[in-house]
Amino acid sequence: MIRFAFHLSIAIAITAYFGFAMSPLVPGLSPLDGAFQMLLIAGSGWALQLLLARVKLDHWREYAYALGPIMTWGVLLLLPASLGFVYFKWSAAWIPLFSVACSFSVMLMMHVRALKKLNLSRKWTSFWITNLLSTATAWFSIFHLIP
Repeated sequence: MIRFAFHLSIAIAITAYFGFAMSPLVPGLSPLDGAFQMLLIAGSGWALQLLLARVKLDHWREYAYALGPIMTWGVLLLLPASLGFVYFKWSAAWIPLFSVACSFSVMLMMHVRALKKLNLSRKWTSFWITNLLSTATAWFSIFHLIP
């Protein structure tokens, strides 16, 4: 469980930093609000996936432990864009979009491999994708699309 807590701490810190760094892209959004919003946008799907695993899987801990490195590698791919926005004052909106696409792609590949190793159904990847994208879309809509 300590190893999972380590991965979760890294994921939380880098995700918050990514939101902090990307806040200048949204007029009127403070860096702290950007960090908070990014934690909700990115983290809710992971929390929902872990809750679903806890309820539906007998060996949910093994699955949760497999998610730890997936989260870590995924957020590490967000660091170059975060650092570029903070230290080099990048401002191109395509950079964080590209970073998130790369991050998601690597996490997807790792998730598929983890399922094979754990001998779990591919439907868990469908759940994972659905949970991450639906919660992210909902929070993004609440924060930025709904007046």
